[in-house]
Amino acid sequence: MTRLNGVAALLLAAASGVCGEDPANNPDGSLSGLSLEELTNLTVSSVSRREQQLSRVAAAAYIITEEEIRRSGLTSIPALLRRVPGLTVARLDANKWVVGSRGFNGRFNNKMLVLIDGRSVYNNEYSGVYWDQNDVMIEDVERIEVIRGPGATMGGANAVNGVINIITKKAKATRGGLMTARAGGDERGAGALRYGAGDGERLNYRGYVKYFDRWSLLAADGSSANDGGRALRAGGRLDWQSGPRDLFSFSGDGYRGRSSQSVNETFQTPLATMINDTARFSGGFAMGRWERTLKASDIAIQTYYNDERRSEWVASGVMRTLDFDFQQHFNWKDRHDVIWGAGYRWMHDRLSGSPPPFDPSSRTDHLFSAFLQDDISLAPDR
Repeated sequence: MTRLNGVAALLLAAASGVCGEDPANNPDGSLSGLSLEELTNLTVSSVSRREQQLSRVAAAAYIITEEEIRRSGLTSIPALLRRVPGLTVARLDANKWVVGSRGFNGRFNNKMLVLIDGRSVYNNEYSGVYWDQNDVMIEDVERIEVIRGPGATMGGANAVNGVINIITKKAKATRGGLMTARAGGDERGAGALRYGAGDGERLNYRGYVKYFDRWSLLAADGSSANDGGRALRAGGRLDWQSGPRDLFSFSGDGYRGRSSQSVNETFQTPLATMINDTARFSGGFAMGRWERTLKASDIAIQTYYNDERRSEWVASGVMRTLDFDFQQHFNWKDRHDVIWGAGYRWMHDRLSGSPPPFDPSSRTDHLFSAFLQDDISLAPDR
């Protein structure tokens, strides 16, 4: 059901932060092509909320590296996740994906936590992730960390069967200009513009704009499946090193788009005639993070505000989220590596539409969380 319309790609780059291994030694950029030394040097932060060597984490973790992303040629996060062993990724249509692990999967997957730079993109109304409206500029992704299995101890709500953390590059790694354009395959046309500047040390920033327009897939009879979509997104990031101890990061973006779909005109069985519908969505977020490094510990405080709006045949909804997160990491008596933290999340949503009626049509939830982990060394350096 994939529509191929010829492939033509144009890539103009004034500057980019791509670096990797010798192509002859690692032709696809995947972990299987890395040496044992390179594998042990890979770090992951999603397991224990601190940097750890991949070889030492107590979890089934996998990293999609920047080099693997570049060499894959893929342009969407769900397509990249198909490269992760043990992760089940299915495409329902041109704009809907389901992602799960450990045999648990479905369109309304509320047991998989998906983060972008530590910001949850789970939607309470949908009971899952809207992959068509949660997008990033793929050239800005530093790595994608995937944990298969329970991660709720540190990740919190929804991290029952796994955690996917999409980590973007720091602003100083994206200085200069970048322009991309492509067409063909699933995309009628797509492109992005990014510009970054700064002194490379204390203050760095970037801004970008991204657009895509995807074809509809083809049904079995050769007709259009009415599932194409388009979206425009713009945003940026600023990193400020105010001193030897303090790092401030600010990021945000806004987006607007629409996705075509075919839905049943009634929820009763047998199913009635399918009708063509267009889901329209818009929103944005703003996030700030402060990190302070002390002699024997480090502290991080993060907060973000997220606003999502989506309107389709079955319902129209507005969801707002405000989140605060605090954590501290320190060593105690040489043997204990302790990390603890607490968080609060305010979620408000409002639904309208018929059928069916929604009761209540508006709801506000408050989520409190806390965690504590102590890594105890029984033998030094062992």
